[in-house]
Amino acid sequence: MTAIVGILNRRGAVVAADSAVTVNSRSGTKIYNTATKIFPLSKQHPVGVMIFSSASFMGTPWDMIFKLYLAKRGDQEFNTLKEHADDFLLFLKNEGFFAGNESQKEYFRSELSSFYYSIKEVAVNKMEELVNEYEDEDTPEEHFFERYGAVISEEIGRKVESFKELDLSPEFTDYSLSVMKSYAGETLDEWEELRNEENIPGGMRDEWENGFYEYLRSSYYMNGTGIVFVGYGKNDIYPALLSAYISGAFDRRLRYFYANNDSDAISPDNSAFIIPFAQVDVMQNLMRGIHPSFKEMISKTVRHSTEKAKIKLSEKLKQEGLSEEI
Repeated sequence: MTAIVGILNRRGAVVAADSAVTVNSRSGTKIYNTATKIFPLSKQHPVGVMIFSSASFMGTPWDMIFKLYLAKRGDQEFNTLKEHADDFLLFLKNEGFFAGNESQKEYFRSELSSFYYSIKEVAVNKMEELVNEYEDEDTPEEHFFERYGAVISEEIGRKVESFKELDLSPEFTDYSLSVMKSYAGETLDEWEELRNEENIPGGMRDEWENGFYEYLRSSYYMNGTGIVFVGYGKNDIYPALLSAYISGAFDRRLRYFYANNDSDAISPDNSAFIIPFAQVDVMQNLMRGIHPSFKEMISKTVRHSTEKAKIKLSEKLKQEGLSEEI
C-alpha cells in the first residue's frame, strides 16, 4: 500500500508518505515498513520530491538517483518549481537514463509484453464467454479461431482510440512508426514468433505494431513511477506542487508526462489545497468520513431506486387513463 499527500497554503507546504514497500520475489511477496519516499532536491531552496508506485527507474533505485542529483545539481537555482522539475528530467537524460542500450531494449521488451498480455487477457475472457454460450452446439473450431482474431482486432482498435484521446509523451511527439520498427526490428520479430507459438491468429502484425506504437507515444503507462515535486522556485512567493509520471526510456527518449490534473499552486485566488496520490481512497476516507467505494454504492442504489420509482409511477398514471404526453 502507498499513500502520500501534499498539503499547501500561503505559509508553506507539508508532505507526508507511508513507509511501506512491497517486494516481489520467487519466494513470495514481502512488505517492509522502512522505505523512504520523500527526498530533498535542492541545497538552496525548499524543494523536495515524493514517489509512489515503482521504487526504481530502469533498475536503479530512485533514492540513489535523488542523492546523485542533489550532489551534482543541488546548488543550482531555478525561478520556478517547473524549471526545477525540467532540470531533473534533463539530468536523467544526461546520465544516460542510468541504463545502457541493452537495458533500454529490455525496457522496450517489457512494455511490449505488458501491452501484448493486456490485449490477450481481454480477448481470452471474451472467448471463454462465447464458448460457454455455444457449449451445447456442434460449432467448428475454425469458427472460434476466426472469432478470436476478430476479438483481438476489436480490442486493439479500442485501445488505440483510447490512447489517441490522451496527450502524447513530450519526447515522442515526432517519433514515427518506421523509427520504432528500425530500432526494435529483431524484438518485433521475436514477438511475432511468440504469438504464433501461443496460437494467436496470424496476419495481424501491422495491427499489433500500430497498437503498441500508439501505446508507447501516449501518456498511458502500465508501469512506472509517480514523482511529485513540491516547494518553491527562486521567484515563487507561494509554494507549488507538480506531479509527473515516468515510465522508462528507450531509443534515447524518456517516457514521461506532467499530470496537470494532479498539480496545483498557491496564488492570490487559491489559498490552500490538499492533493492525495497513489491509494487516494485512504485520504478521501479520512477527509470525508466515508470510503469512496461505499459512497459510490450508495449513489448507485439511489439512482436504481429512483429509476424503479419512475417506472412504477408511470405505470400507475397510465392505469388512471392519463395520456402519454401528460
